[in-house]
Amino acid sequence: MPELPALPLGAPDPRDRSTRQAPRPRLEGPGPARQLERLGPAFTRLTAAFESRRVAATLQPEASPEQVLVLEVAGELTDFVKAIEKVPGLELLVEAAVDRIDSGEDFAAVDHDGKVQRYDRELYVVFSDGRAWAELLSLWERFQRGEKMPHGKAPFRHLFSRLETLRAWDDRDRLQRSGAMDVWARELHELADELVEFEVELWLRRDPERRRRVVDELTADLTRAGGSLVHETVHAEIS
Repeated sequence: MPELPALPLGAPDPRDRSTRQAPRPRLEGPGPARQLERLGPAFTRLTAAFESRRVAATLQPEASPEQVLVLEVAGELTDFVKAIEKVPGLELLVEAAVDRIDSGEDFAAVDHDGKVQRYDRELYVVFSDGRAWAELLSLWERFQRGEKMPHGKAPFRHLFSRLETLRAWDDRDRLQRSGAMDVWARELHELADELVEFEVELWLRRDPERRRRVVDELTADLTRAGGSLVHETVHAEIS
């Protein structure tokens, strides 16, 4: 193999190389006073809903007041899922990223140059029973008073400071706005007594006994309507 000629290189020119990425926009919120003004009515409505469920549950000894809640959060929360697990009766059902939105009056993402940017939102769907809701109210009141959160529950301070929306989960609005309810009503009216096959997707609860109880209730409803449960599948690995 022939020798290759040496390549003339200039003198070394050492330079500092930064591996740091540009800082992400800083999310600014409205503060506790404004959050109380924005979210106070939602907490009041949900408290009334839990109370009405508790009263109704007294007529069914095996029933317990429960509610599926939707929390829409500005920006990202760190370790919030772990904090959820520290509240007895609170259970995460869905965690998802939702669309980026423009900064507004209450929440704004500001970059290092002072420019306002769009920001991501996160959505948490949680199951809560009466005792979990009481604990959430207690943490919410701590936030309003500016008190320190209990050990392991510090992420709830970030939740309350960034909480955009708190509401009960209900798919009726979505179905009604899309017109699906009206279409189904017309089709079922035309079918009269003909059996209709359909699929139901249920929340996956961590407790197998609770899952079994809900399926048993669904089966009983189907039987009363003259139908039956044809097949059941559980995908616990993907919730």
